[in-house]
Amino acid sequence: MPSRQHLVRALTIGASAVAVALAALLLVTIAQAGRILPGTTVAGVDVGGRDVSSAQRLLTPALERETGRPIAVSAPGQRILLRPREAGLSLDAAATAEAASARGRTADIHALAARLTASLHRVEVAPRGSVDEQQLQAWIAATADRIERQPSVGEVSIDPVTLAVRWSGPVGGVIVDRVASADRLRAALLDPDVDRVELVTSLSPPPSTFAHIEQVASLITQALEGPFVLHHQERRLVIDPQVLAGLIVVTGAIVDGELRPVIDVPVDRVRAALGDVGRSTFDRPAVDARFLTERPPSVELRDLSSVTFAPVPTDIAIERGVSQVVFAATRTAARIAELVTTGRRVAPAGVVERGPALTTAAALEGRPTHLLGTFTTAHAADTERAINIRLLADLLDDRLIAPGEEFSVNGASGPRRCEDGFVPAGTIIRGELVDTCGGGVSQFGTTILNAAFFAGLPLEQWQPHSFFISRYPAGREATLNFPELDVRFLNDTPGWLVLRTAHTPDSITVSLYGVPTWESVRADHGDPRDPTTFSEVIRVAPDLGPGSQRVVQSGGDGFTLSVSRTRTPLDATADASVERWTTVYLPQQRIVEVGPTAPSAPGLPVASTD
Repeated sequence: MPSRQHLVRALTIGASAVAVALAALLLVTIAQAGRILPGTTVAGVDVGGRDVSSAQRLLTPALERETGRPIAVSAPGQRILLRPREAGLSLDAAATAEAASARGRTADIHALAARLTASLHRVEVAPRGSVDEQQLQAWIAATADRIERQPSVGEVSIDPVTLAVRWSGPVGGVIVDRVASADRLRAALLDPDVDRVELVTSLSPPPSTFAHIEQVASLITQALEGPFVLHHQERRLVIDPQVLAGLIVVTGAIVDGELRPVIDVPVDRVRAALGDVGRSTFDRPAVDARFLTERPPSVELRDLSSVTFAPVPTDIAIERGVSQVVFAATRTAARIAELVTTGRRVAPAGVVERGPALTTAAALEGRPTHLLGTFTTAHAADTERAINIRLLADLLDDRLIAPGEEFSVNGASGPRRCEDGFVPAGTIIRGELVDTCGGGVSQFGTTILNAAFFAGLPLEQWQPHSFFISRYPAGREATLNFPELDVRFLNDTPGWLVLRTAHTPDSITVSLYGVPTWESVRADHGDPRDPTTFSEVIRVAPDLGPGSQRVVQSGGDGFTLSVSRTRTPLDATADASVERWTTVYLPQQRIVEVGPTAPSAPGLPVASTD
């Protein structure tokens, strides 16, 4: 057991050591007051012994260099050198200097030891800073967009000059976990000891095999060895290999439940490369079936009084209808892809066919068999009204009227305007003949009315002239004026009606071909009755000399007349159909113009010029 003397000696020595340590600590504290401990470095820069302000000035360029220190960022198949400032890292020189100054400044035993031994070893203080979250997320998003890829069945490329086919094998997919990768990169940016980081990704295997893409490349190579031919009837479109090379692409598609490389021909490429030539090669308009009827009929009817007409058998041939053909880019794309895939070189063209409005079959069902009705009227040759009559006749020639369809002269011709070739000619306006554009065509109205009359067709609309004109059959004539005054009739026969017109220099003929429903049609004219005498008007014409006169319009008496139509049916046991129309013709005023100084005739009124 130690003696009391030894214990006292030990306590004395310990107290002396503590006193020495305290004295040393006091001296060190005094020496280090306001200074960073010796041996302190930041980013490789020794800041020991400096005050905070001095250390901050020294660290500012050093920390700027630190934000440009590359970090290696890796991902599958990728290695990216990132400068931290690009991802939003910002280092604070003032905060870092304060952190360096805080070393060994606490009251615990470790801090005391650090202050006493500071000059004996070096200590690295991590820089203080922050990461701009928006800039970090933007860098992660842009990098992920470059790295990510969907699984690919492989790629095929064609050299447009040499037509050489190259291919690359299938690859798996890569998806970047953007949230986890941002967390990992943020931690690495704030840790100066980290100089590499790997993004968090998920991988998927290649969906296909090298054998599949190699087989597709082989089919394309074979296809480019010669031209393709698309045909429709007698028309052919040749697709040269150089054009074909620009049409082919390889895409992925599900085949037998698996994603495989397949040959595709996009419609937009076909439309751009072949649209014009395809349309010029294959497109054609529809042409209706046509009945080959006689334009001047085999018989002629001109009678202005009572007469009977019976349908005339006629052998009418049919010109076959032609379907519309339209080049279709979608169908053509499918045809070309099929040729490449199957190894063939010839295929039907990708077109759409649309039948005509009147097909050959429909024409056969209602083919006309007879000349049902015809009529001819005469007119003076080489007159303006003759021009209008012939023009209207040509407009309406070879018109087809379906069973159950109503025909309208005005509806078929439209307005008869001078800009369409019609010329001014006489038209009855308020009882007087004056020139209007398209005048005189009432003669056509009368002619077509009589053709429909003797064909036995229902007469839906017609109106006689206000006064009698001797070149027309009384009570069996019609006037025209667009749009109110019209001639309309109905095709109530079981077949098609063909309207034919013909003209000579001094006549117009309208004929209707169809399937008869009547054995004959007869017109019976009654005697004129209830006569009315015309009056005479004398009016001054400034363009006439004294004592001169001219007759503007000859007068004519008015009267009333009835016309009946008897239609005898084909069935001898059926009753005949009898219709009756009564027409009241007004007297046609006689108009005489005289010179301004000429005396008026005794007892006759004088009218001023309108």
